[in-house]
Amino acid sequence: KPGLANLRPNMLCLLTSAIVHVVAAEFIEPDVWQITSMSVLQLDVRTVQASALNSSEQQAALHDLRRTRARSSVAVVHDTPFVEWQLEYAAAAVWLVILTSAPVILSYLRNHSFKLTHYGQLYLLLTLLWIFYGLYLCTSLAFFVSSHFEGARHLNLIESVYFLSQVVTTVGYGDISPAFSGGQKGTSFLIAWAMVIIADLISQVATWIFHHLDAAGKEDPQHPLKIQMWHCASAFGVHMVVAASGAMFQTLVLNWTLEDAMFSSMSTLSTIGFGDYTFSSKKGQVFASFWLLLGTLSLGNLFSAVCGLLHAVRDTKALEWPTPAPTPGVARMSGM
Repeated sequence: KPGLANLRPNMLCLLTSAIVHVVAAEFIEPDVWQITSMSVLQLDVRTVQASALNSSEQQAALHDLRRTRARSSVAVVHDTPFVEWQLEYAAAAVWLVILTSAPVILSYLRNHSFKLTHYGQLYLLLTLLWIFYGLYLCTSLAFFVSSHFEGARHLNLIESVYFLSQVVTTVGYGDISPAFSGGQKGTSFLIAWAMVIIADLISQVATWIFHHLDAAGKEDPQHPLKIQMWHCASAFGVHMVVAASGAMFQTLVLNWTLEDAMFSSMSTLSTIGFGDYTFSSKKGQVFASFWLLLGTLSLGNLFSAVCGLLHAVRDTKALEWPTPAPTPGVARMSGM
């Protein structure tokens, strides 16, 4: 059968690897060995299993083994201090307030009151639980790898806020990611939870906009169109200001070129996030945590303005195609 010729040598390699692991365990730190030893043993077993496959399946299995081996070979290093200066707590607190202010703002826009409904209280509770779960996952549970540091470790406070900002805004630079399968599962749950929060927020904003347009249309049929034209212009202007502020920070503070800064700003604020240019310094990550939130909010405002304008154009009677008046000759012929 295909692959059986390589089965005995692989079994011998597996036995030799197990002996080496037992001997090497005496000279490697237990914390690091607990992670790397089991990963390598599992890879050797999977290698033996892959050797019995046919040629096409074997190539796919080897490709998967290379990816898993590259991920599992990352060494766990010591964590950095949770905070290096006390103002990091203040920055994280302000970020939390901005992220949880959406239901309060929507309540004021709807009812001119900051008092939350039961649904608003539930949404606020889910958002707070998501934030605390994300912070606990990043700082205590999962190990992360990044292009900004060596090895796998927990994230500090600013790195966690920076990572959560990428998740909730769907930018996803890819410069920070879970190192092992357990962290990947926890992060997948974090992403799914964030999608629920974002989808519900977009739904609430769209409902408020169309309700506002319908109310304005009953008072003046031409009024919603004028409002939405101004809303689109102002929303586009705000979005460009946010993009320009990011480009200025990247150019003046991070010493990026103007072309790189403009490319990074436009790709980030469209939530594409190619990841070619990311924020490695702590001051850059603090700025990006707020900038990503504001940029995504301005993009959502722009999208809602465009949708509202299309809704107003469709419902405005003034833009309906006028019926041409009949010519006198045609009228006499119709009377005959």
